[in-house]
Amino acid sequence: EKVKVFDHHQTHLYASKKPYVTIDTSQCATMIFYYFLKNQGYMNKEIIYDYVTHVNHLDLWLWEEKKDFLAKQLGDLLGIYGKDMYIDEMYQKLEKDSIFQLNEFEDKILFLENEKIKRYLLKKEKEMYFIKIDSYQIGVVYAEQYRSELGNYLSIQHPEIDFVAILNIAGGISFRTCKEVDLSSFASKYDGGGHKQAAGAPFPKKLKQEIIETIFEGCEFIER
Repeated sequence: EKVKVFDHHQTHLYASKKPYVTIDTSQCATMIFYYFLKNQGYMNKEIIYDYVTHVNHLDLWLWEEKKDFLAKQLGDLLGIYGKDMYIDEMYQKLEKDSIFQLNEFEDKILFLENEKIKRYLLKKEKEMYFIKIDSYQIGVVYAEQYRSELGNYLSIQHPEIDFVAILNIAGGISFRTCKEVDLSSFASKYDGGGHKQAAGAPFPKKLKQEIIETIFEGCEFIER
């Protein structure tokens, strides 16, 4: 009775049989939780609904289709601010403002960030490998930032591939595509999951150690 779960991943649909679990793949978890709170008598300010709509468009990658460029900017701001500062800044807007919008300072740093992203995408495109698994042609790239932007960009620029696998040793593997490929099913083969066009899997822990051993041949690990 004290626990409720809100989720929107296709690979977790099996859990919806539990009475404390709410899963809706058509909305992001933020919006699912928002409606739960609203039904409890909270979240009555229009600005909160506006913010949640932007988050939903970003998380489901609908911002291009909806022409909701503010949603994309919120994702960039999260990367710039970091989680804690982002929460503080958004909370102040929702608490004090009547209309959800960005200020002049945020517009300026977002312009600089957008230029940085463009350079990053071009750099990573040059570093991409091309492989084949089963019937899939896959673009593989090592990257630690801008996974959604990078996956979307590479998928569009290289229509010959079915999807992109983005490898981040610290953060895991991200799969992205613009085609009708069920990436959640593909990711499940690697102990992962997610959505049809955006999924992920963990980076094998054993492989992290093997990489160190390959680079520093003959090294010994110190037990701590």
